[in-house]
Amino acid sequence: MTRPAVATIALALLFAPGARAQDLEETVASGPVPDDTSDPLGGASAQAEWSGTPQNFAFELKFGPYLPDVDSEFGGSASPYADTFGDDYLLLSLFEFDWEFIRIPGGTFAVGVSSGFMQAVAPARTPDGRESSEDTVLNIVPVYYSAAFRCDILAERWSVPLVPYVKAGLATYYWWVLNATGTAQWGWTPGWFFNPGLMLQLDILEPGAARSFDSSIGVNHSYLLVELMWAGVDGFGRGKSMVLSDLSFTAGVAFEF
Repeated sequence: MTRPAVATIALALLFAPGARAQDLEETVASGPVPDDTSDPLGGASAQAEWSGTPQNFAFELKFGPYLPDVDSEFGGSASPYADTFGDDYLLLSLFEFDWEFIRIPGGTFAVGVSSGFMQAVAPARTPDGRESSEDTVLNIVPVYYSAAFRCDILAERWSVPLVPYVKAGLATYYWWVLNATGTAQWGWTPGWFFNPGLMLQLDILEPGAARSFDSSIGVNHSYLLVELMWAGVDGFGRGKSMVLSDLSFTAGVAFEF
């Protein structure tokens, strides 16, 4: 082999690794973008794509004053409820569970059931009208079967955190009276109710916390609410049940999930 041939082979071996490295760099630079471009730390692109978890249900916890209109059935001739328990308001505590079965642009239709408890306590009276050392207790457990519509177009489209709504349906109030000897009387009163209300959506006040609440435990929206309560619980006017009607209000919190 001649000296020029040996020199040519040596130069080729010397520069070949550099050429291969340069070719590899050009291939990587001009090659296709990898498929996995997600941001594992939840960057701006992940936030733009976030649409929330599925929304199917709602839960409410509410409290309010309540004064059952028991004495109205006597037409002013007697007032056994006021004579026994006075005219102080009872504390009505309620919880509600709804199934949001239809969502349309601007609102949600739901059906639900709610229940709660209220109690009136007063000293029992002797036959001559004096107070005794024993108590008379009236317990009431209301149950409501409702259809509802929540109008959330203001919050969803224009970021106004107000959601008006309306509910209506049937109600049954179960009640029993206790005295020193046990259950003195019990029964139930059917009727109807109509509840318009307004919710303040808290998500818009803290969007980051709202998104974290949704992604971690599945709560889509959180609210404060106030609700007018118009209950006509009088046995549908048949005059055979204890009248437990009242016009009042409740306030509390609600969650959609």
